[in-house]
Order: sequence, then C-alpha cells, then structure tokens
Amino acid sequence: MKIYVDYRERELVEVLRERFGDIEEVNLKVGDLVLALDDHVVVLERKSAPDFIESLRSNRLWEQLLRMQSVDKIFGKEVRRRFLLLHGSISRLILHEFDEKLWASLSGAFMEVVYVYGIPIFFL
Repeated sequence: MKIYVDYRERELVEVLRERFGDIEEVNLKVGDLVLALDDHVVVLERKSAPDFIESLRSNRLWEQLLRMQSVDKIFGKEVRRRFLLLHGSISRLILHEFDEKLWASLSGAFMEVVYVYGIPIFFL
C-alpha cells in the first residue's frame, strides 16, 4: 500500500510519517489522503469538527464531495471507495453553541453525505 497525502495537510503528513514512515506528499485535486492498493485507490476527505461546520455553512463541503464523486481514476488506478473522516467532537460544538438550526443542519448534512452522495462518514 502506498499513502499519498495532500501537501497542504501539514499536521496529517507529520502524524502519518511517524506511524507509517514512507508517505508521499503530493498536490491532490480530490481528497486529503489517497491509499493506493494493487489495482485501486481509496480517497479520504478529512475534516475537523469546526472545519466540517464551516465548510457546511460555506457550501465548500458539497463542492468537495462532488469532486470526489466525479473522479474515476487517480494515479491511473480506479477509485473504489470514498470516505469522509470527521475528527474532533461534534457533540462538544453542539453543546457549546447549541441552537436548533445547527443541530438540524448537521443532521441533514450527515444524511445527505451518506444517502445522496453515497459517502460513508467515519467519526474519529
């Protein structure tokens, strides 16, 4: 397995390099992280909890997910899976700035990501 990380993800590059050693920093047009296996790749978009909320408010999230869906090949290999990794505490943010609109927006966004875009969300 080869790991490609977008060069703009400095923190992620450092963490992955400590864990896995050999990773390659590249300019990814889609996602933040690409796992290249023998005959296919897996694309991951990573968001912190505050970044998820901000990208939801600015509509950047939907643009990123559309780009992820539209790509069939990366590095000449078929894209087989796409994932959204959400790290940090969403519940802490909801409790901190709780309002019903935020909760409704998040619930709707989670459902749209999974059911409309077909992209599973992993909460870390």
